[in-house]
Amino acid sequence: MQKTGLWGRIQDYRVWLLVVLLVALLAGWAVSWVWKSSQRLTDEHLAVQVVNLEAEVNAAQRSHLNFSQYVFERVVDKTPILEAMAAAWSGEPDERDHWRAYLLDQLRDDYAAMQQFYFRQLHFHFPNGDSFLRFHSPHQYGDNLFAVRKTIRLANEEQRMVTGFEEGRIFNGYRFVYPLFYQQEHVGSVEVSVSLAKIVAGIHDIHPNRDAIVLLQRSVVEGTVFRDEQDNYLRTTLSDH
Repeated sequence: MQKTGLWGRIQDYRVWLLVVLLVALLAGWAVSWVWKSSQRLTDEHLAVQVVNLEAEVNAAQRSHLNFSQYVFERVVDKTPILEAMAAAWSGEPDERDHWRAYLLDQLRDDYAAMQQFYFRQLHFHFPNGDSFLRFHSPHQYGDNLFAVRKTIRLANEEQRMVTGFEEGRIFNGYRFVYPLFYQQEHVGSVEVSVSLAKIVAGIHDIHPNRDAIVLLQRSVVEGTVFRDEQDNYLRTTLSDH
């Protein structure tokens, strides 16, 4: 018997409600599936981009490493330079100004040539981690770097070449730190470093339509960089950290 009247209308309402709910569930599932698929594709794309970027940075770093080794072997690792470092390290503190001026005079032209290739730091340190001579800031010396510069600490404590990106007292950069020896005696270390701007510029050359920025943790900058040099950095609105 066919149901009519109020009961029939109620039955029709329930059927349509079920249809609407079913359609809504199917639509929700479809949207969720599309979103998850899109998110997965986005994540995969970003992962590929990160891998490619890392490979590009590593390639650039290897080329800079080769140049830093050239600078070390052809400019720094020479008897007069090593002898001066040995004399400064073992001599009286009031004699160190003489050897600092000597190194500045001997390596001034080489440092100028390095800067043309974006190598802006040539920095000598003593075995105990004290800064001896910053070519980029000759008037700032004597501060101990072991607490803030792991590359310098490892190069002197383990007497081996150390590389890596690191914040500094004045600049950040990719560091290449070499231990120094005179007559088989450890007399300190020297750092050759390339500007991070050079790495970013290299990435921009490969991808001219993309913008590249570098974010540094504020606490690292404030805890490492000389206070009067922190104006070299800009605070970002992207993060409070």
